Amino acid sequence: AIAVASAFGVDQPFVLLAGFMAVAGHNFPFWIGFRGGSGVACFMGVMMMLSPAAFGATLGVLAITLVVTRQFFTTIALASPFLIIFVWVLERDLTLLYFTIGMAIFILLRSRRRLHEIRVFTMRAYYEMKARLSRNRD
Repeated sequence: AIAVASAFGVDQPFVLLAGFMAVAGHNFPFWIGFRGGSGVACFMGVMMMLSPAAFGATLGVLAITLVVTRQFFTTIALASPFLIIFVWVLERDLTLLYFTIGMAIFILLRSRRRLHEIRVFTMRAYYEMKARLSRNRD
């Protein structure tokens, strides 16, 4: 969608709208009763087209976080703020920054029932660290 909109030479707001509509289409496909996925993969593709540098930097954070957490949704939730920071630092485009923030919030709200994975992961890590510290004291 981004490539097509860019090829037609439309203004940036319309390119961003095309990206949003692509993610929304993956979230709410009408042919399966408006029940789709979370749109993360589609959003990653949109960001790869809009800001390759920020996407590449975020991909590094995603890889490291995935190795540490081994939980895909937790990885996405923890790496999302880095995408926003990288877009700001590398692009310096307020419209793209607002789009990125809005899409991150949209995906987070769309996936809010999975937020308990983050809580479970952090609690498990807390108790593992507490057990290691008690073993080291003995």
